Amino acid sequence: MSAHAQHVAQRIALPASIQQQLLPLARQDWSKHPSYGGSAAFFIAYHGNLLNTVSTLVLQLEALMQLSQPKGYSLAQLQPSLRSGLHLVERAHHHHQIEDVSYFPQFRKILPQFSTAIDLLDDDHLVLDEALHRLKRSIQQAHRQKQLPPRYVADLHKQAMLLKKVLVRHLQDEEEIIIPIFLMYQ
Repeated sequence: MSAHAQHVAQRIALPASIQQQLLPLARQDWSKHPSYGGSAAFFIAYHGNLLNTVSTLVLQLEALMQLSQPKGYSLAQLQPSLRSGLHLVERAHHHHQIEDVSYFPQFRKILPQFSTAIDLLDDDHLVLDEALHRLKRSIQQAHRQKQLPPRYVADLHKQAMLLKKVLVRHLQDEEEIIIPIFLMYQ
């Protein structure tokens, strides 16, 4: 599989070479596992929070665009979306930092055969970090304005939609790789 096809924005599933390496524990059996109450349940809940936040952001921006204000939007109108966006950026960065510093190195030690899978997730984090940085920069630019043009909201929506697509794919794949590790090794 080409590197382009493995890019988180292009993938429709984990590459077959990685799927073959996964631990034999089906998603529908995770919550029944005796170790589920620990890190695995926490990660599933945290991922759910990230997905809910990005979905909320998209819906908030779509509601603003429905208002169709040709002269633009006030900063007050954008505040809920801007707060959702910053919350998403902070929570996602925090989560990825813990994975990059703690969990991924630990998984590489106990399961060296998972290095390719962890590399894929590391690459995803680079893409996500770039998208999160772009969103944060756009939000910071809004705070310097009193009135924001319709194209600003449209651009923010486009960023949020891309971020949602990438986040959904990454979190799904990340869970397939790491939740069985949590359940079987922690």
